[in-house]
Amino acid sequence: GGVTVLGYLDSPLYVQMPAFNNLTSADNRIDLQTQLAVKAMGSEALLREGGLCSLDETWRCAFGADRMPLLQTPYLLVTSVYDEYQLVVGEGASLRFAGCFPEPHCEYFRYAEEFASATRRSLETLPQLRNGTAGLWASSCYDHSVSLDGRFSLQHVSGVSRADSLLQAVRAVTHPGEAKMPLVVPNCESFNCGAECPALPTARCGCYAGDGP
Repeated sequence: GGVTVLGYLDSPLYVQMPAFNNLTSADNRIDLQTQLAVKAMGSEALLREGGLCSLDETWRCAFGADRMPLLQTPYLLVTSVYDEYQLVVGEGASLRFAGCFPEPHCEYFRYAEEFASATRRSLETLPQLRNGTAGLWASSCYDHSVSLDGRFSLQHVSGVSRADSLLQAVRAVTHPGEAKMPLVVPNCESFNCGAECPALPTARCGCYAGDGP
């Protein structure tokens, strides 16, 4: 008997890094946005969860990269190392509907590479991934939280979809002796690379090596 719980976490791994080109507004800082949200909540006890989160600053109990290492429930983390939402916030510009980033184009792509490196480092430090109590599906696509559309089952990394990974994670927690948590990582490491990443209205602006679709 009993109930087995598995978390499905889509794009929660917010990482802390300076905003692009020394931008200081909260519009461009997810860490500051988190601090403002926590202040508005006015409930430290809720975030601390009776001592389960003992980080030095309460807002960090709500910040992905700081809180995720403390999770005790098994989970599947679905993410992109070039998370579109975080890059749009940090850069103050989107590549989605423009021909390219504003001038200077290349500086935006360099920032995206720095962000991807920070995300990879954060993933590498998650203890649950190391000890096998959590699974990972990660891409190099320029997108964010797309599990509710067709990409949940149609977008693949190394031939594996999010749906495939979720099924494997469910089996890992319900039949631990028969299956392991999935660990799906990008087979390419440049911006928006991968045959099933979203098409972007840009010819790379001459700034990065990733060919994308």
